[in-house]
This record gives sequence, C-alpha cells and structure tokens, in this order.
Amino acid sequence: MTFLNWSIELIHPVANFLGTVNGELFKKSIELILYILISYMIISEYTRSHRKEYRYLSYAFVVFSIDALFSFVVLSLVVFANINNPIIHIFAPILNHFFELSALILVATAFMHPFEKKRIFGFGGKVRMQIAALLLVTVAIQILWWIKLTNDYDERFTIYPGYLVYQIIKIALIAYTIIYILHHRQSKEKYQYDILLAFLVYGITPILRVLIYATEGYNISLQLNVVAHPFPIFSALLFTRVVYLKLADKAYLEKQLELSKTKIQAAQHIADLKDEFVSTVSHELRTPLTSMKLYTSLMRSKKFGDLTEKQENALRVIDEEANRLNALISDILDLSKLDSGKAQLHIVDFDLVEFVRTNPHYELARQHQISILAKLPTKAIIRVDPDKFKQVFLNILSNAIKFTATVDRKRKIWIHFKENENDWELTIRDNGPGIDKKKLNKLFDKFYQAEEHMTRTQKGTGLGLTIAKKIMDMHGGNIKVQSEISKGSSFTLSFPKQLT
Repeated sequence: MTFLNWSIELIHPVANFLGTVNGELFKKSIELILYILISYMIISEYTRSHRKEYRYLSYAFVVFSIDALFSFVVLSLVVFANINNPIIHIFAPILNHFFELSALILVATAFMHPFEKKRIFGFGGKVRMQIAALLLVTVAIQILWWIKLTNDYDERFTIYPGYLVYQIIKIALIAYTIIYILHHRQSKEKYQYDILLAFLVYGITPILRVLIYATEGYNISLQLNVVAHPFPIFSALLFTRVVYLKLADKAYLEKQLELSKTKIQAAQHIADLKDEFVSTVSHELRTPLTSMKLYTSLMRSKKFGDLTEKQENALRVIDEEANRLNALISDILDLSKLDSGKAQLHIVDFDLVEFVRTNPHYELARQHQISILAKLPTKAIIRVDPDKFKQVFLNILSNAIKFTATVDRKRKIWIHFKENENDWELTIRDNGPGIDKKKLNKLFDKFYQAEEHMTRTQKGTGLGLTIAKKIMDMHGGNIKVQSEISKGSSFTLSFPKQLT
C-alpha cells in the first residue's frame, strides 16, 4: 500500500501539471519533437522508395508537426508573453482540431494501406473526400463558434457542441481504422498489433473528453480531465515506435536483399566458370578419345597385323569403354547447357507416328527378342522441339530395351499415345525387372542408377533421365513413372498442346 500511495502521490501532481497551460506547452513541445523526428525519418525513406504508404505517412506526420507547432507557438505566446488575443481564442481551437483530424485521416490511411493493396486504388479519392468533408464541418463549427463568442467571449471551447462533434469524429475514425485492421489481420502484415495499440491509446483521450463533456460541472469531470492528459504523449511515442520498427525492418530487408544479390552474383560467376570448365575439359577429352577410337578401329581391322583372341577382346573392351566415355561427355555437355539455361527450344509441328514407327531402335529390340507393340493413331502431329523430343524418347526406349533384355520371360514393350483436351501423353511400358518403389523419387537425380553399384549389369552414365526430365520441364511437360519389381516399368511423357 505504501508503494501504491507513493505512486499516486507522484502521478497526481504530474497529471495536474499537464492540465495547466504550462503543462499543455510541455506536452506540445514533446509531441513537436517526436513528430518532427518521425516526419524526417519517413520523408527520407519516401524519397528513396516512393511507396504510397510512406507518402501518406509523411503527409500525416507533417500535418501532426504543423498542429503541434501551431499549438506550441500559441501556448508560448500565452505563457511567455502573456498574450491572450481574441483572434487566438476564436481560431486556435478550430485550427488545432482541423489539423489533428486531417493528420489522423492520413495516418489511418497510411497504416491501412498495406493490409489490402489490391483494393487500395481508390484510397486517394477517399482521403480527399474525407478531408473536404472535414473542412466543411470545420467551417460550419468556426462560423457558429464566432457567433457564439460575440455573445459570450469568456465561454470555453470545451463546453461548446462543436468540441463534442470533433471528439465523436475522432472516435469514429479511430474505431473504423481498428475494425478495418482487425478484419484484414489475416494478411500477415507485420506490426499490426503495434499499430492497433497506438490507435487504441490515441482513442482514449477523445473518449475521456466526451465523458468530460457529458459530466461537466461534476467532480468526476475534473478527475477524468486529469486522467486524459498523458495519453496524447503516449500515443505519439507508440506511433514513433511503429514507424521506427517499419523503417528498421525495411533497412534490414534491404541489407539482406543486397547480401542475397551478392550471393547470386557469386553463384552466377561460379556457374559460368563451371560451364567454361566443363566445355574446355570435354573438348580436351574428346580429342584423345577420337585418336583412341581411330587406332582401336585400325587394330581391330588388322591394319597393323593379326591379333590373338585375347588382344581382340581387350581392344573390344577398350572400344566399348571409349564409346561409354564419349557418351558421358555428351551427356555432361547437354546437362550443362540445360542447367545454365543456354539451351533453347525450337518448337515446330512434329509427326510422332512417323518417328515412332521408323525408329532404328526397333532393330535393337528384335536382336534381344523383344516385341514392341505400338498403339498409335494414323497420324499425330504434336508441337515440340523435334531434336530434344527424340532425345527423351530414345533415352527411355533404350532403357526399356536394355533392362527388358535381362529377363527370362517373354519380353515385351508397349508404346501408347493418347490425346487429351490440353495435352498429349506418350507411354512406354515394359515387362522388365522393374524398379523398387523406394528408388523412384531418386530416379531423375544426377548420376543415380537404380541398380546397385556392386551388382550392376547394365552400363550407363546415370544422366539420361536427368536430361530427359529437364527437357520435359522446358516444354512445360512432365514425366510420370510407375514400376513394380518383376512386373516392369511405365514412363508417361505429357506435353502441353499450347506450345509456341
């Protein structure tokens, strides 16, 4: 109780002081400093970003600053020069409320702006209409107040009905802003609760002033008047905090953006170096490979004399591995172009049926005793990049042939074409060994092969399906895979029709 009594004894004289003319001057001095500081911060940011939110905020706090400066000058004249001119008594209260309400309209608009940017287009017109309506109300109140003072010069503005009208307008405007922000709180706008708190604290003073007006002449009116004085300063501090948080957050985001930009540039530089390295190394590898293949071909054709059986087998292995290395180099170059975005599509009309039926891989399938059953229409013209489509189709078909050739049962591959409303689908299904479902999600990863390394029977680079997936992505299409162990695999290529 001692602490509570001490607190009341301390707060009560402070509140009483704020209720005097000197106290009003003190409050306006603090408000003026705060509003000038906020105005400087916001105007500086607006000149850089030109965001509409900051434009409204700069207008609002400049008007708040003008209002605080006007009150500061008037109160300074009264306190320090003991000037109490009738003109001040006639115009000062009206101008003070007009400036404050105009600033409140602008600050409410600024803080509502981020919550619904898609429908914010008409806000400028609404602001002008609100301020124009406020001006008409102000002119009416000013004329009536002037007439009132001609009959009774000593009447206080705080008991004049126009004063009550201003407080009700403030309460209505603050209530609308709070309801608007609460209604759009799902927009995940940062600091929305800080903004709500600032408006709630700002709204306490006009609510108390309405109660003071209603209880004029009673003791409670004096007590409410004492309570009302600190809240304008508190609200100014809260608005300062909200603005500071917004600007500080934006400065942090700009710093992070600059850092991200630097990282992207560094990553792009590394990617360029990688592409250059891949291109150079691939070229340098192909030169000796060409020589190796030339000499192995000459030796196998016995241009340098007869060969033993072991020598022929050794040369065959060398030739196969040279072909495999050459295929790997080609795949790496293709993948590098696709990754870097340098590969371009050349979309034309392409006869799918003609290509599938005359495919040279049919002969390879017959050599492995594989039947290819094609269910195709008489004609199917699709729009694709022919070279890249062939690369995808032949990669999947050759994989189907390669793995189906390993099974002991009757070997079959089915090719099926289907035209949908928005896309084409080409399915290649086999009855080969199948793929474990746990491995399907890794099938398009670089260098991944479904067969285990130690038990692998089929040779390959592990890049074919990766390249196929990237080519399909370039077309805006997709590859779907279904597979079951010992039953085979099915690859479905889907191409959108609307390709240009």
